[in-house]
Amino acid sequence: MDLQLEKLSVDIIDEDFANVFSSVHFLQAIIGRLNVNIKYGFVTAPSKIYVIYSIVVSTAAILSLIGLILQCEYADYFIIAEPYFTIGHVFNMIVVLKTVVRDLNGVSICEFYVKLQKIDRDLNFKGGKCNKTLAIYVTILTVVLCTHIFVAILVLNLYYMKSFCPYTTFMLWPEMIAIVDMILILTIIYYVSIRVNYINVTLETFKDKALNEVIAERHMYEKKSSADEVIWNHLLNGMNSVSTVMADFIELYQYQIFTFTCSLMLRIMILIQTGILIIKKQVSTYPIYLLT
Repeated sequence: MDLQLEKLSVDIIDEDFANVFSSVHFLQAIIGRLNVNIKYGFVTAPSKIYVIYSIVVSTAAILSLIGLILQCEYADYFIIAEPYFTIGHVFNMIVVLKTVVRDLNGVSICEFYVKLQKIDRDLNFKGGKCNKTLAIYVTILTVVLCTHIFVAILVLNLYYMKSFCPYTTFMLWPEMIAIVDMILILTIIYYVSIRVNYINVTLETFKDKALNEVIAERHMYEKKSSADEVIWNHLLNGMNSVSTVMADFIELYQYQIFTFTCSLMLRIMILIQTGILIIKKQVSTYPIYLLT
């Protein structure tokens, strides 16, 4: 019974920790990407109702892409780049759908969040203030992302379409999921880096103390040794937790990082190719007498 209670207390998520990821998780919940649910101090997998909602959103995004290809007309100067634009969206849709399906069960992700918080408990790190500051930064990033997506939809309709295309509302769904995933990944990396920096600072402090204690009296050293041993135990446990978390992080998020990198490179190549084609078309249609 005591072991069960101890395990239960370890799995309880602190409010400060949950707030760090709350804004990203809220946005993920809206776009059908949420793979964990932190509620009442516990991390659980998404409910069956939410899984159905995620499937509906994914289906709507696929239908929007099909509708865009079949129904919407691009502006005259952008028609030449339409195939490349379509290829990019189809590629993004495929890799994002694979990511969503891969993470829908959420079991390993739930364990990851518990291990992530365990770093603070093993280190005895009081990170409430750091967590609040990080939560503010993540919220700002999330708001900026939402604004960016809204502006992108407007620009897409104003400059690249002959008329307003309602399908563009869901067309940017895979791009939004990829960016939200990267915000979450960067948040986790920054969260862990703060703890690693704390370990380094503490080790530097011990190094300086060791040099000073060489000339200290014997009884003063013995008086401090017990407190130092406690700190050393916290550091060792914390370093072990950090290594475990980073191993799980690589296993869970390496696919998202790889696909985002591939998608970004593909987008850059498409933009370069599109720009070259548009410039060539404009030059070829430019009056010859103006060039002489």
